[in-house]
Amino acid sequence: MSRYLRPPNTSLFVRNVADDTRSEDLRREFGRYGPIVDVYVPLDFYTRRPRGFAYVQFEDVRDAEDALHNLDRKWICGRQIEIQFAQGDRKTPNQMKAKEGRNVYSSSRYDDYDRYRRSRSRSYDRRRSRSRSFDYNYRRSYSPRNSRPTGRPRRSRSHSDNDRFKHRNRSFSRSKSNSRSRSKSQPKKEMKAKSRSRKSLLRARVMDFITSTAILPLLLGCVGLFSLFKLLQWLRMRAYVRNAVVVITGATSGLGRECARVFHAAGARLVLCGRNAEALEELSQELAASRALEVQTHKPCTVTFDLADPGAIAGAASEILQCFGHVDVLINNAGISYRGAIVDTSPDVDKRVMETNYFGPVALTKALLPAMIRRRQGHVVAISSIQGKISLPFRSAYAASKHATQAFFDCLRAEVEQHDIEVTVISPGYIHTNLSLNAVTADGSKYGVMDETTAQGRSPVQVAQDILAALGKKKKDVVLADPMPSLAVYLRTLAPGLFFRLMASRARKERKSKHS
Repeated sequence: MSRYLRPPNTSLFVRNVADDTRSEDLRREFGRYGPIVDVYVPLDFYTRRPRGFAYVQFEDVRDAEDALHNLDRKWICGRQIEIQFAQGDRKTPNQMKAKEGRNVYSSSRYDDYDRYRRSRSRSYDRRRSRSRSFDYNYRRSYSPRNSRPTGRPRRSRSHSDNDRFKHRNRSFSRSKSNSRSRSKSQPKKEMKAKSRSRKSLLRARVMDFITSTAILPLLLGCVGLFSLFKLLQWLRMRAYVRNAVVVITGATSGLGRECARVFHAAGARLVLCGRNAEALEELSQELAASRALEVQTHKPCTVTFDLADPGAIAGAASEILQCFGHVDVLINNAGISYRGAIVDTSPDVDKRVMETNYFGPVALTKALLPAMIRRRQGHVVAISSIQGKISLPFRSAYAASKHATQAFFDCLRAEVEQHDIEVTVISPGYIHTNLSLNAVTADGSKYGVMDETTAQGRSPVQVAQDILAALGKKKKDVVLADPMPSLAVYLRTLAPGLFFRLMASRARKERKSKHS
C-alpha cells in the first residue's frame, strides 16, 4: 500500500528545448492546460547558456498528463520538443535547483546532462523505436493517477473523464484476455507457419522446374515465329512483283542493272530502258539465258531513248505500253551526278543535270500515269538520294535535282492515293557504282574520278534487294544509308546551325584538297 501513498508526479521533463527559450515561454505554452507551480530551464555552469532541457511542474497530475498528450513532439520556439514525466531524485524544479546549488563541482552523474543522456540512451532509444502509442502509454505509466494523498482536495472529474477511465479499464481487461488466448494459440500459429513455408517451398520448386524445362521451348518458339514472319514477308514480297510489268530506266549500268537482275529473278516481266541499245540488248540476253528455280521468268523487253530529250519521252511511253499492254511498276532510276563549284558552273550544266534527274522522270511518269489510273493499279518508284534530304558542298546541281524529285513525288503520292496508286521514294546513300566516274563537272566534262566515299559505298546488289523489299511492303519513303548520313538528316531538322557549320567545314576541307 505504500506505493499508493507517495505524492503524485506532476513534473514534466522537456527535452530538445531551443537555446533562446525562456521560462516565460514555457509557462505560457504549458499554462494552457492547468496551473503551473514552477518552470526551470537549467543553465550551463561555464557558458551560462541553456542546456537543452527544462522542467515544468503542474499543480495537478491530470493537467500534466494533458500537456504531455498535446505538446509532445510539437514545435515550440523553433524546436520539436519531446516530453516525458520526470524521473529520479529531481522530479521538481525546486529539487533540481537545490541539487545544483548544493554542490556545483559534484561528480554525480545527475550534474552532467551528457552523462545523464548516455545513461538513459539505451532504454530511451529502445522505447522510441516502438510505436508512438506504445511510447505514449509507457510515459503515462509513470504518473499514477490514484497515488494522490487523501488529505489533498481533488478536482471533480467530468463525465468525459469517467468515460475515458472506464474505457481504459475495459481495454486493460481485454488486453489480458487477449494475452491468454494468444498464449494458447501459439502452437497453432507455429503449425500454420510451418505448413505455409512448406507450400511456398513446394511452389518455388515447381516454378524452378517449369522455368528450367520451358525456357528452351519458349525461345525456340519465339525464333520459329520470327522466322515464319520473315518467310511470309519474303513470300509476299516475291508475290507482289511476280508476273508484274516493271519498267526500269537507266538499266544499262550500276543500280539499274542490278535491279533488273533482282526483279527478273523474282518473276517480273521487265521493260528495260536506256540510251545504249547494245548494252540493253546484252543485258536482255543475259537475263533470258538465266533461269530461276523457284519462279517462272520472262524475256525482257527493251526501249531505247534519252530522258534528257523531252520530245522522245512521249514515243517511248507508247512503246513501253505496247510491250505488255500495261505498266504495274515504274522505277525512275536513270540519273547523272555532278561535281563542281557553283561560281564556276554554267547554267547549261545545271539544265542538263535537271533534265536527266528531274524533268525526264517527271515527264515519263506523267505519260504512264493515265494508264495506271484507268486500271486503278500501279506503283511509282523514284530513286532519289540522301542528298534529296540534305545538301553537300560542290554538288549543287545534283542536290537541287534530287530535292525537286523528293518534293514532286511527295505531292504525287497525296494526289493519286484516291486511285489506289502507290508512290515510294528511295533515298540511298553512297553506292559502289560508276556514278562519280560519269559525273559532269562545272564545264560539262566528265569527272572521271572514283570518290573515296563512293568506293566505300554499299553494294548495288544489296540496295536492289532493299528496293524490292520496300516495294513488297509498300513503303512510302525509305532511306538506305549508313548511320552517319541518316543522322545528318535529323541533324538538319533538329540542329540546323550545327549542320550548317559542319557543311562549311567540309567545304573548306574539300577546297584545300583540290588546291593541294
